[in-house]
Amino acid sequence: MNSQEKILGVEGGGTKTAWVLVEREGNDFKILEQGKLPPSNIRLTTPERLRAILGELPKEVGRAGIFLAGCGPEDRGALAQLCAEIWPQAKVVVGSDRDS
Repeated sequence: MNSQEKILGVEGGGTKTAWVLVEREGNDFKILEQGKLPPSNIRLTTPERLRAILGELPKEVGRAGIFLAGCGPEDRGALAQLCAEIWPQAKVVVGSDRDS
Protein backbone atom coordinates (compact mmCIF):
# COMPACT_ATOMS: atom_id res chain seq x y z
CA MET A 1 0.00 0.00 0.00
CA ASN A 2 1.24 3.47 -0.89
CA SER A 3 2.16 5.45 2.24
CA GLN A 4 -0.01 8.38 1.11
CA GLU A 5 -2.90 6.32 -0.21
CA LYS A 6 -6.42 7.45 0.60
CA ILE A 7 -8.81 4.72 1.74
CA LEU A 8 -12.60 5.02 1.85
CA GLY A 9 -14.72 2.88 4.16
CA VAL A 10 -18.51 2.76 3.75
CA GLU A 11 -21.12 0.92 5.80
CA GLY A 12 -24.67 1.30 4.54
CA GLY A 13 -27.82 0.16 6.23
CA GLY A 14 -31.52 0.76 6.60
CA THR A 15 -31.13 3.96 8.63
CA LYS A 16 -27.96 5.60 7.31
CA THR A 17 -24.78 5.26 5.29
CA ALA A 18 -21.72 6.01 7.43
CA TRP A 19 -18.37 6.65 5.75
CA VAL A 20 -14.81 7.62 6.58
CA LEU A 21 -11.89 8.68 4.40
CA VAL A 22 -8.44 8.00 5.86
CA GLU A 23 -4.87 8.45 4.77
CA ARG A 24 -2.05 6.20 5.88
CA GLU A 25 0.82 7.91 7.68
CA GLY A 26 3.48 5.32 8.41
CA ASN A 27 1.75 2.70 10.54
CA ASP A 28 -1.06 5.08 11.53
CA PHE A 29 -4.17 6.26 9.77
CA LYS A 30 -5.29 9.88 9.78
CA ILE A 31 -9.01 10.62 9.36
CA LEU A 32 -9.43 13.17 6.58
CA GLU A 33 -13.22 13.27 6.33
CA GLN A 34 -16.24 11.37 7.59
CA GLY A 35 -19.97 11.66 7.45
CA LYS A 36 -23.40 10.15 7.09
CA LEU A 37 -25.68 9.90 4.08
CA PRO A 38 -29.20 8.49 3.54
CA PRO A 39 -29.88 4.74 3.93
CA SER A 40 -28.37 2.36 1.37
CA ASN A 41 -29.70 -1.12 2.02
CA ILE A 42 -29.11 -2.80 -1.33
CA ARG A 43 -32.46 -4.62 -1.17
CA LEU A 44 -34.49 -1.51 -0.32
CA THR A 45 -32.70 1.15 -2.39
CA THR A 46 -33.13 1.45 -6.15
CA PRO A 47 -29.95 1.24 -8.24
CA GLU A 48 -30.42 4.87 -9.33
CA ARG A 49 -30.75 6.07 -5.75
CA LEU A 50 -27.79 3.95 -4.67
CA ARG A 51 -25.68 5.47 -7.46
CA ALA A 52 -26.71 8.96 -6.30
CA ILE A 53 -25.82 8.22 -2.65
CA LEU A 54 -22.44 6.66 -3.42
CA GLY A 55 -21.80 9.41 -5.95
CA GLU A 56 -21.71 11.93 -3.08
CA LEU A 57 -18.64 10.26 -1.56
CA PRO A 58 -15.03 11.34 -2.16
CA LYS A 59 -13.76 10.25 -5.59
CA GLU A 60 -9.98 10.46 -5.25
CA VAL A 61 -9.26 7.23 -3.41
CA GLY A 62 -6.84 4.37 -3.96
CA ARG A 63 -8.89 1.79 -2.12
CA ALA A 64 -12.50 1.49 -0.99
CA GLY A 65 -14.51 -0.95 1.08
CA ILE A 66 -18.24 -0.67 0.36
CA PHE A 67 -20.38 -2.79 2.67
CA LEU A 68 -24.18 -2.53 2.41
CA ALA A 69 -26.96 -4.20 4.36
CA GLY A 70 -28.74 -6.86 2.34
CA CYS A 71 -25.78 -7.40 0.00
CA GLY A 72 -25.66 -11.13 -0.53
CA PRO A 73 -23.25 -13.05 -2.76
CA GLU A 74 -25.66 -12.65 -5.68
CA ASP A 75 -25.57 -8.83 -5.35
CA ARG A 76 -21.82 -8.33 -5.15
CA GLY A 77 -21.16 -8.33 -8.89
CA ALA A 78 -23.67 -5.54 -9.53
CA LEU A 79 -22.37 -3.53 -6.56
CA ALA A 80 -18.76 -4.00 -7.70
CA GLN A 81 -19.69 -2.79 -11.20
CA LEU A 82 -21.41 0.31 -9.78
CA CYS A 83 -18.37 1.04 -7.61
CA ALA A 84 -16.05 0.61 -10.60
CA GLU A 85 -18.02 3.33 -12.39
CA ILE A 86 -17.71 5.71 -9.42
CA TRP A 87 -14.09 4.86 -8.47
CA PRO A 88 -12.51 3.57 -11.70
CA GLN A 89 -8.92 3.84 -10.45
CA ALA A 90 -9.51 2.34 -6.99
CA LYS A 91 -9.16 -1.19 -5.72
CA VAL A 92 -12.65 -1.86 -4.34
CA VAL A 93 -13.95 -4.58 -2.02
CA VAL A 94 -17.72 -5.00 -1.61
CA GLY A 95 -19.92 -7.04 0.67
CA SER A 96 -22.56 -7.04 3.35
CA ASP A 97 -22.46 -4.73 6.37
CA ARG A 98 -21.89 -7.91 8.37
CA ASP A 99 -18.58 -8.34 6.49
CA SER A 100 -17.35 -4.90 7.46
